[in-house]
Amino acid sequence: LRFIDWLRVIEFIEIWTSQGVEHFFFYIYTVSQLVMNVLQYYELQGTVTLLPWRSFPVGENENPNEDVYRLAHSLANNDCLWRAQGAHFVAFVDLDEYILTTSGERLIEFIERKAELCPKCGSFTAIHRKMYYASPRPQTDFYWYDIEFEWLANISYGLAEPGGPHKQIVRPETVSIISTHSTRKSFPGYIDVNLNSSEVMLLHASYKWSESDLSLNNLTTASYLFVGTLPVINSAYHKISQALFNNETMNIDRIFQSKIAKCISRWYVKKCKSVEMCKAETDGSQMKWIHAENFSIDEYQLA
Repeated sequence: LRFIDWLRVIEFIEIWTSQGVEHFFFYIYTVSQLVMNVLQYYELQGTVTLLPWRSFPVGENENPNEDVYRLAHSLANNDCLWRAQGAHFVAFVDLDEYILTTSGERLIEFIERKAELCPKCGSFTAIHRKMYYASPRPQTDFYWYDIEFEWLANISYGLAEPGGPHKQIVRPETVSIISTHSTRKSFPGYIDVNLNSSEVMLLHASYKWSESDLSLNNLTTASYLFVGTLPVINSAYHKISQALFNNETMNIDRIFQSKIAKCISRWYVKKCKSVEMCKAETDGSQMKWIHAENFSIDEYQLA
């Protein structure tokens, strides 16, 4: 909903690719033009599939989008599970989440070994940890060629949180129903297991804490986690920037993005993930938006 951080999209795709991911499914409701440009760049490379996630039809006297509970991300997750049949593994994560090994081993090799040791393990749960950047991400006007992703150079993370929210890596042929933070139902003969938090971490760089004071207790600094990936991220970023950005000066209105995120977070109070919930607060923006309803695709889409 109203996603504008095009830089995070590049960061996300390149980090996950470095861990062995070969393809991404993005479900789009509303994104900025720049975000769409970046996604379509990766789409042309064959790395990304873009899927419009449209609203329900509106009647003359009724708009179901105002009050219909849409099961959060669960419907999109299960659509993705179906589309990814044939893949060896599928990870269900948000754009601010990374699943990494503590040893520096690539995630794909680690998971392949775990699956070989446990043939009945159909899904693997990564335990949540808060992630903190080494320095603030850019948010006002900046020259695109000055960006070096230095906030990833020396990240820190908190203690493992057994209470969640966790995320899953699954063997798609073994799972019947996936939920946002767990496997809801596996096919007979398969189980869900928790990955050892000393070996694998779900690092969550939420806007709520990722740039907060690093004087907090119980933080571990891990300069090694992204050191090998930074040259790859920077190389991809410069190729994309040269291809897409006519202006040298760029901007990411992260104050606006935080405003949207805070509005969406009220779903817990309203007990609803309504896509209409924050529409009134953002319609006044001068941002050029790409809406799912205006995004053409040649196949049938649930909404």
